[in-house]
Amino acid sequence: MPAFSLDAESVLQDLRAFVAAEFAAQRLKFAEQRAKPRIERVEDGTCIESLRFQRLDEAGRAVFNHAGNDSRLREGDLVTLRQAEDGDEILANLFREEAGEMWLVTEKGFKAAMFSEPSGWFMDEAFLDLESHYLAAFDRLPMSAIGQECILPLLMGSEAPEFDEEEFNGAMEDLQKQPQAWEDAQRDAIASCLAVERCCLVQGPPGTGKTRVLAQVVRRLVERGERVLITAFTHRAIDNALSATAREMNDRDRVARICAPMHRRDENFDRYEFFATSPLASQSGGWVAATTPFALRKRLPGVEFDTIVIDEAGQMTTALAIMAMLSGRKYLLFGDQEQLGPVVMSRSRREVDSIGIFHALRSQAKHGTCLDVTYRLNDKLAAWPSENFYQGELVPAPVAASRRLACKVPPQGPEWLNQVITPETPLVWLGHLDEASRTLNAAEVSAAAEILRALHLGGVKPEDIAVVTPYRKQARAMRRRLETLMPDTSWRGCVIDTVERMQGQEREVIVFSMCASDPGFIQRQAEFLFDPRRLNVAATRASSKMIILASDSLLHTDLHDTDLAEDQALLRSLARFAHSIRLPA
Repeated sequence: MPAFSLDAESVLQDLRAFVAAEFAAQRLKFAEQRAKPRIERVEDGTCIESLRFQRLDEAGRAVFNHAGNDSRLREGDLVTLRQAEDGDEILANLFREEAGEMWLVTEKGFKAAMFSEPSGWFMDEAFLDLESHYLAAFDRLPMSAIGQECILPLLMGSEAPEFDEEEFNGAMEDLQKQPQAWEDAQRDAIASCLAVERCCLVQGPPGTGKTRVLAQVVRRLVERGERVLITAFTHRAIDNALSATAREMNDRDRVARICAPMHRRDENFDRYEFFATSPLASQSGGWVAATTPFALRKRLPGVEFDTIVIDEAGQMTTALAIMAMLSGRKYLLFGDQEQLGPVVMSRSRREVDSIGIFHALRSQAKHGTCLDVTYRLNDKLAAWPSENFYQGELVPAPVAASRRLACKVPPQGPEWLNQVITPETPLVWLGHLDEASRTLNAAEVSAAAEILRALHLGGVKPEDIAVVTPYRKQARAMRRRLETLMPDTSWRGCVIDTVERMQGQEREVIVFSMCASDPGFIQRQAEFLFDPRRLNVAATRASSKMIILASDSLLHTDLHDTDLAEDQALLRSLARFAHSIRLPA
């Protein structure tokens, strides 16, 4: 289906229909999840139990001990805190997690009397119903000057693009004089963002310097006096983009993160709850603020920007992007439509494109650039994604092409293990014959643990390794196996998580445990397991070595859906690109 119809009323109808269907689906899923017994919620990763209240810290935050967080709850998430299934809920944010303790913060504040009984607490993932925020933005869209003159013409394809050739040429000339090197596509992207009047899209395949380009663009916009907003779908993406921008600008008074209280580690920017309390409020020249689209009306009321920068735009729905776009007249989108798209419940994976802002504007914006040189992937790791996702145009930079993992292969190790970790084979497919596993694969847990131990003994640091898998149960089992196998080694720096958590990150070594092997389960989970974008993300996180653990049944289970069979064929092509090794039975 097309992104939107070509008249304003149909655009608004489509937006409202999507949001209504999406929140109906979210409410239903949340109700079903909360109706499950607690043991099942814990297993699903939406609940943490056995919390024990310790103290209130100096800021009034509640500190709890926990036995381990195997859930999907992370710092910044909204949670509900209870002592009984039918007890009163306390709505809070997970402020900090460190060394077996969790800090919770709530707007109303905690009192010690709430925790007269310190044990037996548990927290669940909370649901924040934000449908009214979307509908309010849609109401403003046809009524505001920005909506009428900027956003709706873009979405309808009636925008007459204007491009300042003199600005573009001047920026290109200046970039060529800079001491730091820029690739041709990077220069084109920067200059286009500066020269376009309304909208520019920058596609950044893995490791191509998208964030560096974004930071350079924002610095130049601020230098010419513009007020810039950086926003994204996730807090992590916003922080990463702002951190790169702060390094580029080197002026802390002109950079601010506007957000609810969050735990601050070493950062090169400052956080403020409200724009009015930040130094930006008194700045006369250009500056950059960063926040989520939802926070704009509450934390930055009445603030209008010259340019809206949306990072990881491939993950943002058009509906959400509109909230941010209503605050400015120029839109710069940085993302990659070949990686993970918007997370929605009311549409199938194959329909997701139609509701994403990157997709909606790709066909309308007349100015855009695809970055084409990766500084992350070496020659062997770049070949497969380049051929299958980027029309063969993604090439490794010379400094990356010959990169190989610095790892010693122990002479006494098993032959299969030595073949897996040797630096000579950057892409390894470790196949096996198991056909009975679903969301937990004991053979792959054992193999991955042995691989990680061998890498560690060979000199690779845990923080240079990540293990990714489709299922949280597999990730939990992996963490526990490592703790048993190497109790004296800290694996806190090693990310062991789902593919979704790894988008935007990289490591020297990625171990990808595909886990599923039961043919019937594979058929039922095919749309998820063989999702090309999830596979692209998993296959492009490593800079030196990627090791894939997978059952032969993933390659040979019959899929009757033609589209799914094509996705399965993509996985087969990855197996052919890789150096194949058999896991001993």
